[in-house]
Parts: sequence; structure tokens; C-alpha cells
Amino acid sequence: MLGAIWGLGHTISLFIAGLVVLLLAVNIDQSISTRLEFGVGIMLLFLGVTTFTGWSIGKFFKGLLHQKSPHKHIHHHDGSVVHSHEHVHDSGHKHGHKSLLVGMVHGMAGSGALLLVVLSTIHSIPLGLAYIAIFGIGSILGMAGTSTLMGIPFIKLANSAKVSLLLRYAAAITTLAIGAGLIYDLVWIDHIFTS
Repeated sequence: MLGAIWGLGHTISLFIAGLVVLLLAVNIDQSISTRLEFGVGIMLLFLGVTTFTGWSIGKFFKGLLHQKSPHKHIHHHDGSVVHSHEHVHDSGHKHGHKSLLVGMVHGMAGSGALLLVVLSTIHSIPLGLAYIAIFGIGSILGMAGTSTLMGIPFIKLANSAKVSLLLRYAAAITTLAIGAGLIYDLVWIDHIFTS
């Protein structure tokens, strides 16, 4: 599901940028595309650090805004026993907000930039929108399938705390390496900020 949400975020940002390209008949410059790739590198570093440390910006802000405090609820057992006890609701609220945002950032780089180049050659708005829709459906299905395959080891080994932690650290280190490599290539090899 998170992969599909990531693909949806990818499609949303491409749809917005695609509309700009189609309606205003503008071309996206290559320098903009490479700077967006740099943003993806920064995002990968952020994701790697948060995966490695377990820190969550959402939990941080939620903790600031909504202080958890114990309170009482009355509980009924078999219709006859009534009692109350204090407890804190530990929110199990999990949605794909992070995946949607990551997908939106990622959508503007890489294959998203390629889509915008192709769109700049299409002079029909309905045909351009159909192209974005087909590309978006492919992104959603591809990312859902990929995340499913990558998630299988995490699901199968969820009961083993050591292996689960090892997989989490491996994912974090891989993400950090890809992000750092991308930034290195863009800044020191391609010189995106000095050319």
C-alpha cells in the first residue's frame, strides 16, 4: 500500500508539472531537472537518517501539539462487571503521508523529468493528459509491486527483533549511500551549482 501511495505522490507532482507544460507550452530546462535530482539526494539522506535513528518528524510535531495524558474510561465485561482504569491512547494512526510526500518529491526528478520532456513535444492537451495518466498508472503499479517485493523480508522476519533491526539498518545505510552518491555526482562531477 505504501508503494502505491508513493506512486500516487509521484503521479500528483507529475500531473501538476505536466499541466504547466501543456497549458503554458513551456519547456523544463535541464538545470532545473538536475537541481530537482539534488533535492531527491537530500531527501534520501533525510530518509536514511530517520530510518537509522527511528526519529520521526511527524511524531516530534505531534508530541509538541498533542501532549499525551492518562485518562479514565469505563469498561464493561460480560454485561455485569464495570470498572475504570487510567491509560494513555498510543496512537496507531498510520497513513502514507510520508510516502505521498516522498513520491511527490521523487516525481519531479529522474523519470519525471523524462515525462516532462516528452510532454513538451505533445501539442494536444487531451493526449498529454492521457500520457500522464498512463505514466501515473504505471508508476503506481510499479512502485506497489517493488515495495511489496522489498517488504516481504521485513514481514517474514518481523518476529525476529535482531533480524528486523539488521534489515532496518541495511535499508538505512543503502539509502544513505545512494543519497550521498547522487549528491556527490551532481555537485562534484556534474557541477550543477557552478555551471
